[in-house]
Amino acid sequence: MKTVTIIIVLLVLSLSAFTQPFSKKYFKNTEWFSYDIDSSLNVSDTIKFIKYSNFVEKFGNYNEYAEDEYSLLKKFPYTRISFYRNKNMDLWTVTDGWVTKSKEKDRLWKFSNEQSTLEIYYKRKLEYKLIPISIKIIKIKSNYLKYPSPLETEELTLIKMNK
Repeated sequence: MKTVTIIIVLLVLSLSAFTQPFSKKYFKNTEWFSYDIDSSLNVSDTIKFIKYSNFVEKFGNYNEYAEDEYSLLKKFPYTRISFYRNKNMDLWTVTDGWVTKSKEKDRLWKFSNEQSTLEIYYKRKLEYKLIPISIKIIKIKSNYLKYPSPLETEELTLIKMNK
């Protein structure tokens, strides 16, 4: 296990020379979706976040976007991630027809510019430590006729680090 961790750290350090710099501003006041975070990060060391870029309307605390998540992910559940300016965040688990949200202030996020790491906390304990390594523009199907397909958005690849 130690060898795998060392290899991953060396890979990340070597990749950091070729990747674009990320900062806190990149996440602040943004919303993303991904495969179910808990199950994905328990199986894999990488995860992809897809940015919501095409706002439609607001329903209470829930923003509706034109991106068709299911057309890209091809399965339920998936996770919706909201990063707020005050370091609070929400994780929404979306299943076929149902949405559940983490409790207010249960989750916090912090981005370290020095280490280029995104840290996610649950009840003030470090839950995930992620390093963004690349971003690319992708095309995604639209859920709305007034937003013709394909839409463009960003796909962010992150590597999970040991806590």
